[in-house]
Amino acid sequence: MKNAGLTRRIVPMMACIILIAVSSGLGEAAPRVEKLNLAHVLASSHPCHLALTQFAEAVKKETDGRIQISIISGGALGGEKDEIDQIKMGALDFALLYGVSLFQGMAPVTAIEELPFLWSSREQAYAAYDCGNSRNVQLDYGL
Repeated sequence: MKNAGLTRRIVPMMACIILIAVSSGLGEAAPRVEKLNLAHVLASSHPCHLALTQFAEAVKKETDGRIQISIISGGALGGEKDEIDQIKMGALDFALLYGVSLFQGMAPVTAIEELPFLWSSREQAYAAYDCGNSRNVQLDYGL
């Protein structure tokens, strides 16, 4: 019986201590760290990978460590098509991709990049890339 009285006094006292600790800031959560994954198919010795490493370090420094980027190289997650699929599913945050051919199924207008000799002049090609003319390009060339 003597222990029951002791328990009745300790429990409220512990509750008060916890309440004071939380309200005084001792229970504050650490700043949220956002961890992102970036993938590519190049070797870790490739200059683009080295540049991405510098990019990740700069982001970490400029955000005081709140944003951290992990770089996955060498096609460890599959080819570029696999990386695009993983981005669409939310399993990967971003990727370094070369060319636009993989996007043609999602946005047919991107095929314009790979149509050689479509334009009769440099000015015509530049005009096609102008955002104001993109709808005309789609209509004119059936894209």
